[in-house]
Formats: sequence, C-alpha cells, structure tokens
Amino acid sequence: MPSAHQDPAIAAARLAEMVEARTVEGLSHEKIAARFGVSRERVRQRLRYAAKVQRDAERRERAEEAAGAFGAPPAADEIPDLLPPSLVGDHPPTTLRLALAAGRASGRSFEEAWTAAAAVALSKLPPREADEWRGVFASTRDGWRSAYEDEPDPLAALPRAEECP
Repeated sequence: MPSAHQDPAIAAARLAEMVEARTVEGLSHEKIAARFGVSRERVRQRLRYAAKVQRDAERRERAEEAAGAFGAPPAADEIPDLLPPSLVGDHPPTTLRLALAAGRASGRSFEEAWTAAAAVALSKLPPREADEWRGVFASTRDGWRSAYEDEPDPLAALPRAEECP
C-alpha cells in the first residue's frame, strides 16, 4: 500500500482530515498529531499550508470575478487608438485616467472606454500585479464612472473638517 508521501491523493485526504479535525471538531494541534501519528510541528505546517491554499483560491476567485467586470478585452488595433503607447506608463491608475479621458474625448460610452482603458492600463504589468490592479479597478469602478460622466461627487455635500463643530 502506498504511503502518503508517495501518493498525492492520500496526502490530500489526510490534510483534509486534519483541517476538518481542527476546524469542525476544534481539536488542538497535540490531539491532531496524536490522531495522525505525526509531530505537532508537522500538523502546524500542514494546517498553515492548507490555509495558504485556501487564501490563494479565494484570491484567484476574486480576481476572476473582477476580470468579468471588464468585459472582453479590446482588439489589438483598438488600444493604440485610445491612448498612444508612449503614454502608457508604469502607474496603472494614471494610465487608466489618461485612457478614460481619451475615450471620453472620442465620444465613447463609459462601458466601451472602461474595457479598453483597463486593458491599456494593465498591459505592461506582470500577470500577478495586473490581477491585483484589476481587483482595485473593479472595486473603484463606480467612482471612475461618476467622474467620466461628470456626476457630482456624493462626498462634496458633506461639511469640511474645518466646518464641523
């Protein structure tokens, strides 16, 4: 019979059992170690690994959801039309702002400009950094839309700090 070290399926099943023992049953590291015949340190390592895998999966899921907010990427010949390559910089928010301004000046709707501008702003970034910025842009999209459509700032109605008693 193969050991857990040789068979990844067995190792994954044991890890799942350890996580369940910790989260569902509330067992201590010592009790889990005794149940599985491993050291407490090994239990800690495996549970930390499981937590990291879970965080990475959640991060990927959020990035995929955020990517869906951008729609289909623009055609390659559409991007230079929006913003000259010389203006695409290393600071994604600035590039996004410039690209949105160009889209607005050309009469595009926010939706059309947003998809193209986001693609331009993220085009020079490594994939992992682009995913992080994609999430930031998705979470601030309503603010970008308000500015694009010249809507008044909802915070402008609030009193300034110096006006507060």
